[in-house]
Amino acid sequence: MFPRVAKRPDPLSYLFAGLFLLVVGLLLLMAQLGRMSWNDLPAYLSLGLGGVFLLDALVRRSFPRFRTRIIVHSGTGYILLNVGLALFLGADRFWPLLLVLLGALALVHAALRLKVKKRES
Repeated sequence: MFPRVAKRPDPLSYLFAGLFLLVVGLLLLMAQLGRMSWNDLPAYLSLGLGGVFLLDALVRRSFPRFRTRIIVHSGTGYILLNVGLALFLGADRFWPLLLVLLGALALVHAALRLKVKKRES
């Protein structure tokens, strides 16, 4: 068994798990009540959950105590937002958008790493 890094549970994880469930529940309720087509549900889910993951990464970045999984959450958020946009705009024409945004994410990550390295020097 691996030792835990944090001694206490991470309160941000509970906050964003609740937000995650809230987005999924509201979207399913809207589809069930006929406010939205079931065919549009995957695009809305991708956009909503991608937004939750990006918000989680941004909040974690501002609290040094909870700075874990930032890259994973922001990468997942960008991919989900990309998939949602591709589904809205037409996946057959806009699938390269995923590659463009992943490249942009890699550039932003590299720039942030260089900025941190300069501060440490």
